Amino acid sequence: MSKTSLFAYILFSGNDDSPLDVVTERLGVQPTKTWKMGGRVNPNHPINHRIRSYTGWRFEIDTEESLDTDDVLCPLLNVFN
Repeated sequence: MSKTSLFAYILFSGNDDSPLDVVTERLGVQPTKTWKMGGRVNPNHPINHRIRSYTGWRFEIDTEESLDTDDVLCPLLNVFN
């Protein structure tokens, strides 16, 4: 059986102007990506003007070539243990 590409992430989101720096400080983990509600989804795209409908704090594990979801879920959980 062939392998597939897997990745996992955890996302904290809210429909307000949540203080993302407080989330980072309390978790003690640097996010992979953050965004604020009302910001553009693709700010450098000349045509796409979609606006984010929620504030988000995301931490993502790198993509792994595997058939076993534990290969991406266990490292993700270990970061937050």
